[in-house]
Amino acid sequence: MLRRTQDFRGLTQRRRLRLLQSIQRGPGRRAGEIASECGIPLNTARDHLRVLENDGLIRSETVHVSTRGRPPIIFYPVREATTSEAPRNEASTLE
Repeated sequence: MLRRTQDFRGLTQRRRLRLLQSIQRGPGRRAGEIASECGIPLNTARDHLRVLENDGLIRSETVHVSTRGRPPIIFYPVREATTSEAPRNEASTLE
């Protein structure tokens, strides 16, 4: 699937690019680990990760654990557009 230039707005900031590269180097990690590696505050990293996911560059999975509290979320790079909902949704709006 071809993507337009504006589809990559998630990569317009260096921090997002560093986060994406970190996820590509070590898929399946939590936001805190990724933020720490990149030297970015956790809440800032979460905002940037949300943008990257909305743009279809990464995907997240919720890990179900038996402890109390918010379940951890781990992040993976998107290698093909078919593995992410964001590009599929974008393509359906173009048709």
